[in-house]
Amino acid sequence: MGLVISENSYEYTLWALLAGINVIIKGIDVENITAVYEEPDFMPECIFVDKEPGIEEYEYHGIQYVNAGIGDDYTYLLIRQN
Repeated sequence: MGLVISENSYEYTLWALLAGINVIIKGIDVENITAVYEEPDFMPECIFVDKEPGIEEYEYHGIQYVNAGIGDDYTYLLIRQN
């Protein structure tokens, strides 16, 4: 799972909800000093976004992700298009 989140996000909550589930969670499209740690070869099956309202599609490394209809006005789960 890729994370595209703001600095004020509660990332820990997501980690706690997914505890015990076999999932890899990594930040993607990071826009701060920790961007140097991003793994460019990581291709998530889904992306959790809470950065901006109204996201219907998202592109990451040429792969298109679409809104899965899960979330609210600012929080979205986007799934990878095959």
